[in-house]
Amino acid sequence: IVDLPVEKEKAKHVYQMYTIKPKNVDRDFFIKKLREKGVSASVHFDPPVHLQPYYLALGKIELPITEKLSKEIVTLPMYPQLTKEQLVYIVSSVKETLKEIS
Repeated sequence: IVDLPVEKEKAKHVYQMYTIKPKNVDRDFFIKKLREKGVSASVHFDPPVHLQPYYLALGKIELPITEKLSKEIVTLPMYPQLTKEQLVYIVSSVKETLKEIS
């Protein structure tokens, strides 16, 4: 099972990146298995932006929820040229991989 992006009432997701949050799996192993299937899954913002060197130099702040999420989320391929066939393959690979490693 994964948490998917949601659009809340009176808000619109820009879908610059499509991030999911797989539950009860080793996130890095999940990414490795997706890559083995040819799905360019990745991690963005780990460490999160506020812990990047430039921002740390401005002073450390505590954002525990952001820090927790940065270790859980996975970015899936998202770009204008993505075909329906590629999208179907990505979705089926995510489902298959979750079954394999859960």
